[in-house]
Amino acid sequence: MYMCFVTDPLTKGGTPIDPGRLSPYETLRPRNRDRAYHVAIFPNTFFSLYPDALFRIILSPTSAGTTVEYATFMSHDGAFGVYDADGKEVLRDMFEFWDLINTQDIGIVENVHEGTSTPLYRGGRFSFRFEEPVHRFQNMVVDKMIANLKTRFHVPVGDVDYALMDKDKPDDDQSFSF
Repeated sequence: MYMCFVTDPLTKGGTPIDPGRLSPYETLRPRNRDRAYHVAIFPNTFFSLYPDALFRIILSPTSAGTTVEYATFMSHDGAFGVYDADGKEVLRDMFEFWDLINTQDIGIVENVHEGTSTPLYRGGRFSFRFEEPVHRFQNMVVDKMIANLKTRFHVPVGDVDYALMDKDKPDDDQSFSF
C-alpha cells in the first residue's frame, strides 16, 4: 500500500536540489524530466524521486516513543559530469540540504507528537487543504490495523475538490512509470 504526490513542474528556488544542477537519469521519459514523485510506502518507507536523484527514508521503531531513521541519497553515474562544478561537491551539497530539511522535519514531527499527546487535542487535521494526502494515508494505516474485513483493504477516496483536479489530463500522463 502506498501514497504518492507529484511536484509538477519543478521550479528553481536557489537551493542545492534545484533542477538542472545535475543531468537527469538518461532513461527518464521526457514528461518526467521536470517533476518529482514523493512516495510513502506502508508501513515505514518514504522516498522522493527527482529527475537526477533519489532520497529515501526508512523508519525503524525501537519502542513506543522512539524511532530510528535511516536516510539514503542516491544519484546516477552521469551525475559526475556536472557542467561547471565538481560532481562530488554538488552531490555533497544536495545530500547536506536533504539532511537539513529532514532534521528540521524530525523536530516538527516531535513537536506535533508532543502537542497531540495533550488532552486538549481532540484529533483531526491541522490544515484541511494541505494534509489531505497524509490524512488518507493515516486512514489506510488505521484500516490495516483493524480486523474489520469491510475496511481492511479499503483505500479512502480523496477530497472531492482535489480528487477531480487532474481530470483533464490524459490517463497516461498521470501514470507512475519511468
